[in-house]
Amino acid sequence: MQRRATRIAAGIAAAASVLALTACGSGFSGGSSASGSSSSGNGLTSGKSALTVLIGSSGDAETAAERMKSLPFENIGHSRVDHHRNLRLGLPEVIFAAGKTADQTAEIFERLAAGGVDVLATRADPAVAQKILARFPQAEYNTLARTISF
Repeated sequence: MQRRATRIAAGIAAAASVLALTACGSGFSGGSSASGSSSSGNGLTSGKSALTVLIGSSGDAETAAERMKSLPFENIGHSRVDHHRNLRLGLPEVIFAAGKTADQTAEIFERLAAGGVDVLATRADPAVAQKILARFPQAEYNTLARTISF
């Protein structure tokens, strides 16, 4: 129950970040909604109020800057982690573990989990599962399906 509440709060924070970035004119991936219309009517009338939404109740500009670094994509060298896939498409990001090292898969898994979203890795061999389960003991490995979920 608490984990679900954490995920919901993370989703709300991510949505507020998207609204803030759109209002600031950041050029967020296309700048239009799924219906093709321009983003508007979000209640944000200035860059200052958009930053207020992004910063949140903490009032910490460094926290906002850290959030903005990974929005909407985070380049970690070997992969680009899509933190807003769920917001854009209604489907979460999935890690295709085949062809990645155990360390690479674990790093992607960690970055996604840090965002408070559900994480799924597919085609995970036992070595990958061992690495991820060491970092995330609550994660579940399905040996038949070769998936890791958190």
